[in-house]
Amino acid sequence: NTLTAFTNEIIERDKTLKAEGADYSLCDILIEWLNANQFENGLWNAEVNYYGVNGRMKISGVYGKIGVLLPNSKNAATAAVNAITTDEVPTAVTSVYNTWYAAERVLRHMRSFGDQTDKANADEVFAMLVEQAPEGIRKTAEKLEVFKKESGSYSYTKDYSSARSQGMPVTLDGMAEGDVNATVICTSDVVSYIYSALCISDYKVPIYTLEDYQRFVYLIEKSIENANQS
Repeated sequence: NTLTAFTNEIIERDKTLKAEGADYSLCDILIEWLNANQFENGLWNAEVNYYGVNGRMKISGVYGKIGVLLPNSKNAATAAVNAITTDEVPTAVTSVYNTWYAAERVLRHMRSFGDQTDKANADEVFAMLVEQAPEGIRKTAEKLEVFKKESGSYSYTKDYSSARSQGMPVTLDGMAEGDVNATVICTSDVVSYIYSALCISDYKVPIYTLEDYQRFVYLIEKSIENANQS
C-alpha cells in the first residue's frame, strides 16, 4: 500500500530529475528492485496463497502506474485465478475480494503493457477464468458468508472488525459487528470486480434500486429526527 501510494510522487520526482539531467531513474530503480525480489510464481511470496495474491495485487499497482508489465505475469494471473476457487479459509474479507481484483488487474496489464505473447497468455488465462467462473462465484459467496452478521452487514474478519480503514474510523474497537468498509467490499466491490474480471461490466445488474436509495434516505432522516428528540 505504501509503495503504491507514493508511486505518483516517485514518477513526478523522476520528471524533475530528468529535466535536471540526472543519469538515473527512480522508477527504474524501484522496478529493478521489485523484479529482483519476485518469485517465479509471479508473487512476492514463495507460497501461492491469499497472502501472496494480496501482496501481488497491491504491488502490481506500482507497475501499472509506471506503465510496465510485471515479470512472470502469466504465473501471477494463474495464481490469482486459482485463488478464487481455493479451499483455503479466508481470514479477512480482502482475502476473497483481492483474488478477483488481482485477476482483473494482471490480465488488464498483460493486454495493455505486454507483447503479443503476453496478450496470448492473457487470453489463455482468461479462458480458464471464464470456465471456472460458476464455481468461482459460488465459492466466493460461500466464503463471504463467513463474515456476515445478523444485521445483514459484514465484518472485516470473522470475529471482529477493523476499527479503522485508511485511517478513518468505521466501527468500534474489538466489536463483533459489521462495519462500513467490509460491508461495501462484500457487496458492491466484490461484485464489481467479478463483472470487470469477466469483461461483462456492460451487462451489470444493479445491486441497489431507487427504492433502496429512498429507504436509505428515510432511515437517515429518521435517525436524525430521533436524535433531535432525545
